[in-house]
Amino acid sequence: MHDFFSNKATNGAKNNVVFHKIMTRTFIIIFTFFTSTLTMSQTLTFENALKNLYFGVDIKKASSSLVDTLMTVQNLHHSDTVVRQSNLNINMQLKTDKEAWNYRHIFIFTKSPLPGLKIDSGYIEASIGEAPEIKKLLGVNWCVQFDNKIDAEKFYNKLIETFAPLSTKQKTGYDKDVGHIAQYSTRKEEDKGIRDITFCFGKSPRTKKFEITLLLANEFMNE
Repeated sequence: MHDFFSNKATNGAKNNVVFHKIMTRTFIIIFTFFTSTLTMSQTLTFENALKNLYFGVDIKKASSSLVDTLMTVQNLHHSDTVVRQSNLNINMQLKTDKEAWNYRHIFIFTKSPLPGLKIDSGYIEASIGEAPEIKKLLGVNWCVQFDNKIDAEKFYNKLIETFAPLSTKQKTGYDKDVGHIAQYSTRKEEDKGIRDITFCFGKSPRTKKFEITLLLANEFMNE
């Protein structure tokens, strides 16, 4: 009888130890997740959220060296076809009367810049103006396309979910010719980079696929 109660007490003590270990591990996991989530929400800025769409590249800081920087990104494939143009408008943009050219470089990607979301393909098009002793970023186009509407809506909703709380001014709407439009601006002191963007979500008239385009401007930028 003594052995029975002794064993029962021993087993009970072991069970308590196991239970406390499980609870401790659970608490550590929950605490770690909460801490990391809180840290991410505190450190994510408008500027960093925009960089994520370019696979970590700060396109404003890279500026004239943007093409070289994008070429180092593993997920981007640089198209061999580079469009080269020259006209008076480029001279005006570069503020020179010397011979000037606009080079358009296209980088294609099939991996989503936002983890956990699916895309069919996407591209980044960088326009670089060049003249003797001058090299300047003239513009950047960004676009992603999707195989189906569900994946496209998930991606678009994630963009809204990300940029809405980071913005000081925002506007969403719908245009029958363009599709869904979401505009975001920030005037927070910590955001030093690009501060005005627009997302357009609709169907491509060329490929007939759902697509989202990013414009680095909106109606708030001059306010």
